Amino acid sequence: MIRFLGQVSSHSLVMSFILWGPLPTAMAALETAQPSGEWMTLPALAQQLDRPQGGGRSFQEGAVLFQQGQLEAAREVWEAALREYERAGDRVNITETQIALGVGNDTLGNYRAATNYLIAARDNARTLGLESLEARAINTLGLVRQNQGRYQEAQALYETALDMQRQLGDRAGEALGLNNLGQLYSDLGDYARA
Repeated sequence: MIRFLGQVSSHSLVMSFILWGPLPTAMAALETAQPSGEWMTLPALAQQLDRPQGGGRSFQEGAVLFQQGQLEAAREVWEAALREYERAGDRVNITETQIALGVGNDTLGNYRAATNYLIAARDNARTLGLESLEARAINTLGLVRQNQGRYQEAQALYETALDMQRQLGDRAGEALGLNNLGQLYSDLGDYARA
């Protein structure tokens, strides 16, 4: 399960990638916010990231609540953001929010809901032709399968997402995929592959 950190770390950056999109956006915000190398809280990072109006504010609030460990509150806020995006017909942010809801529900142990959100996100991204977003949804679905103990499925999903990220030249996504595969191998006691 995910552990919560109050300061930005590699884990927080991974979560920002899952929740907010391309890691370069999060990294640029992080570098701007802490040029001296000082730590910053995730709420401060959230303020640096550019999210759209309307549901975007709810999305950010959900991300902050999630990082603070207020999981149910984060889920409720993200569901409200999802409804706002659906009303606006904003399919990209619908997909982003479905990924966040997948992460949130996975963390709460609601694997069926997490799976449903992530499959919907994957399908939306595929329909929109957004391969990077599709790979992110697939990778996150791998996390759900890993947390369920369904290791072979998790590995297949990670490898699928990793292949997509490599084809796209998405080095940050590739790093995330390799990290997840390494963690999976570590969980299985296969330290040589990890």
